[in-house]
Amino acid sequence: MNDRFQIISTLASNSNSTLQQAWDKLKNRDVAIKRLNVQGAQTEPLLYEARALYALRHPGIVTIHEYGADEQGAFLITEFIKGETLDHRLARGPLPLADFKALVVQTLEALDAAHTAGLIHRDLKPENIMLPWNSEGRFQVKLIDFGLSQAVPPEGAAQASMEGSVHFMAPEQFGSGHVDARTDLYAFGCVCYQALTGQLPFPGDEKIQVITAHLYPPRVPLAELRPDLSDGFCQWMDQLMSVQPLGRPASAAQALSYFHRLANHLQVKAAGVIEPEPAAVMILEEEEMPAAVVEEEPEEEAPFLSPSITQPLADVPAATASSTQPLVADAAATTQPLEEETFLRPSQTQLLEGEEEPLLATASTTQPIPAVSAPQSEDPPTQRRNPQIQAPAQPAASSRKSRKAGLSMGLILTAFVLVILGQLGLASYFKFAGREDRQHRFEELSNDAEAHGSDLDVRVLLEFLENPATQDKAVKTLARLRGGAYIDAQLRDYLDRAKGTSFGLKVVQILGQRRDTLAFDIVAPLTTDARGEVRKAAWNTLARITTAANLPKAVALIRNGNGRDREDIEKALVSAVESAADRPAATGELLKAYRGAADHAESRATLFNILARVGGEGTLDLVKEAIADPSEKLRMAAIVVLADYPSHEPLAAITARFPEEKEDSCRTYLLLAARELVSKPGPSSQQALFLHAQSLYNHCKDTEEKLHALNVISRTISPSTADFFEDFAKNSDLDLRGEARDLAITFRNKLTQVVPVPAAEKATVPAAKADLRADGTLMLENGTLTQWTNEDDWASWLVELPSNGQYEVAIYQAHGSSQTGTYEVLMAGQTVLTAVVQTASDKDFKGFVVGNFDVQQPGIYRLRVRPKTIPAEDSLLQLQKLVIKRL
Repeated sequence: MNDRFQIISTLASNSNSTLQQAWDKLKNRDVAIKRLNVQGAQTEPLLYEARALYALRHPGIVTIHEYGADEQGAFLITEFIKGETLDHRLARGPLPLADFKALVVQTLEALDAAHTAGLIHRDLKPENIMLPWNSEGRFQVKLIDFGLSQAVPPEGAAQASMEGSVHFMAPEQFGSGHVDARTDLYAFGCVCYQALTGQLPFPGDEKIQVITAHLYPPRVPLAELRPDLSDGFCQWMDQLMSVQPLGRPASAAQALSYFHRLANHLQVKAAGVIEPEPAAVMILEEEEMPAAVVEEEPEEEAPFLSPSITQPLADVPAATASSTQPLVADAAATTQPLEEETFLRPSQTQLLEGEEEPLLATASTTQPIPAVSAPQSEDPPTQRRNPQIQAPAQPAASSRKSRKAGLSMGLILTAFVLVILGQLGLASYFKFAGREDRQHRFEELSNDAEAHGSDLDVRVLLEFLENPATQDKAVKTLARLRGGAYIDAQLRDYLDRAKGTSFGLKVVQILGQRRDTLAFDIVAPLTTDARGEVRKAAWNTLARITTAANLPKAVALIRNGNGRDREDIEKALVSAVESAADRPAATGELLKAYRGAADHAESRATLFNILARVGGEGTLDLVKEAIADPSEKLRMAAIVVLADYPSHEPLAAITARFPEEKEDSCRTYLLLAARELVSKPGPSSQQALFLHAQSLYNHCKDTEEKLHALNVISRTISPSTADFFEDFAKNSDLDLRGEARDLAITFRNKLTQVVPVPAAEKATVPAAKADLRADGTLMLENGTLTQWTNEDDWASWLVELPSNGQYEVAIYQAHGSSQTGTYEVLMAGQTVLTAVVQTASDKDFKGFVVGNFDVQQPGIYRLRVRPKTIPAEDSLLQLQKLVIKRL
């Protein structure tokens, strides 16, 4: 240790441990060294923390580089975080709402990862939340100091209490109550209270006063200190700080899911005051000022005006609006509803929408234009002569010609001045007189969910886009405005001129929401912009608009991409591959690029992550090679991304590799990946998945690995799983029986969710039987799945198929809007893409056949529905049930 690390300073020290900043001479990096100040058996908690955190590797949790023990005792080598603690930040005052939202989302995501890995923090407080500094000034969170954490104990097990900061401790920590994930949620609720108010929720001069205060609601309710916050959000905070653990959310994932639903309504905003429009005033120049064309300065509210907006809107006649209407065809919109015993296929009939005339926004031209006359002086100017100088005499004829020429020139100048003043007056008139009409048209468009627009309407909306007060409403309206390809063309033209402005950033986002594939060449260069928010918007848009033809260009952008954008890059290309008509060909393009990137390690790593998330036959072979690579670093990188694989197909490769893997961290990650994969759809039945999980359990070498393997087994739902847990509860080691009891209860609950499909009859799969993504937006309301607003959401069912053969799946859905999207249905390793069908209303449920699925073996399978494209500012559909029958 002394040869490798140079100690720089002591960062913190207490009775339990010491934290020092050091320089790692071998790795050439700053690190933090944590040492336990006790010896012997008491070092075990630190080593447990080290093993668990080393395997965890979450961006919101401090990274453990190494751990071990020497003659001085146990130690951790962690990343050194340059930044400040949340405690230091709150000393300057409460957090702004935007930073508070980031704090909630990132902390709950980190806690969810820790709890899933079997860790509870037990000492969550502002001093243990670091805010790293970054060049872009973004608010980031990292949880530190898991020194008081421990494995989640079985219910009823003895555990130490009164550890942690008394101001943020949950009531159950003051006695012998059971400590679990909800304990951390209570502490986080106290942190949020302080972050919003600058005050402790349970203050006190003496420790006993603080402990007593925790048994009651906060001394000052949050709603009193922050009356601007919504009632729904205050209730969410009250749940986090509930005295009884059962009153809190069951998990960090559940708390985060509720918060996402509140995210847009955290604050109660007062109604905006509309300032009266200034009266149209024509200012006349004084006589002695020369007539000149004065260039108008742009208004302060729109400092970046594009050329198309600075021209008065009234100068464009209504006749310029395109008269060509697009033919809107929805392949599924004509499907007839199912009768009692009959399913109709969306491809059997087709209904085209009727053409609608676009609404034109024109400035009023019926009002008379005020006359503008040249100014007249009250007294004509007198001619003055210098008595010292006499003008030479001129011939009479010459004098007359001179006067005529002077008169003609005066008339010309007068006419010119009148024309200029008239034009200025006309422009000024339309600038002010047309504003009311434009405001009226803007309100019409923004309030009409089915609005059709003309090119002039787009110009009106772009004008309001440049006004911060109306920007959000304009963005939403432009994203859903209907009317033809000319709307997208105008937006692309505007973006080409306004790339350097904040308005250009909004148009990038709009083009992505409109899925304008022709915008690829304009948006792609923005992925190398110096501004992080522009690059992020560009990649998010490319995720929606990259076609198979543009996929090679998008792949080429990786080499010059910014390292901070890796997550956005991966998301964009994954989306492009998943939406490709020929998915194997798109995957082949990525494989080709991966093999050609041998000289660029960063591009190769990014491409591997993308391939692991899209799957495919060639990708699976690549994964098998990577998880057996001689390099531990490469193996670890490959294993980590396996959890994101779209199906459970790599499970066989994991089962084969696990007995041969020697490195403890790689073994742990193989088990964690297997835990995620068994929950995904794929070609194998639940019985086959159980056999893989059982093989992993049989090859575990210690209790910690067995706990992870038991978690894998508990996610397989089959009769063999039931037999395993019944036997396990009787014969397991004493330290695992509590875990076995909990898993048996979980399994029995899951087993009741299985829907059997009779051999000769239809089976109804109700929405209420679905498993939902924990941190998604989907909600079950009155027996219907609603709020399909996130393309990462999914709903999954367990269905038992009695035999091999063909099975027909139908979905009963409602969707009252004419703006429709698409979704996928996955079962038995097959995927069917289908379109949402418009019905009379969101309550008018109709049944439509999705497709047929070929099942090779009988058993229990996962049936999953997930969105592919969701209409802008709309929900995908309302889902009531599915129906399955054997053909």
